[in-house]
Amino acid sequence: MNADDLAKNFNRPVIGTPEELDDQARADTRRYFKEAADDINLEMGEGTAQAHPELVVAWAQIRGQRQGNLMVCMTLQEGFSVICNTLVECSDEIAYLLKKLKEAL
Repeated sequence: MNADDLAKNFNRPVIGTPEELDDQARADTRRYFKEAADDINLEMGEGTAQAHPELVVAWAQIRGQRQGNLMVCMTLQEGFSVICNTLVECSDEIAYLLKKLKEAL
């Protein structure tokens, strides 16, 4: 995932009931386990995932953690973007206030 991919997600707020978000999490988990088994079988030979479920679990855990980390990074980046945009929009007001503060000191 590159910066452009991340930027596309900034205009998608998290909206949903707890039940909807839980359903989405379950669907993601099922997808992670299926992708894990498919990738392990592709890389290590057919049947490896079934013979070594610990590999599937480890792969799915890493995938889930990576997704969580990406969400945190995206949220932080979006928050910083809002702060920066607000500062730019308010730059004249900030300059005026700083000038008044200097005069008062």
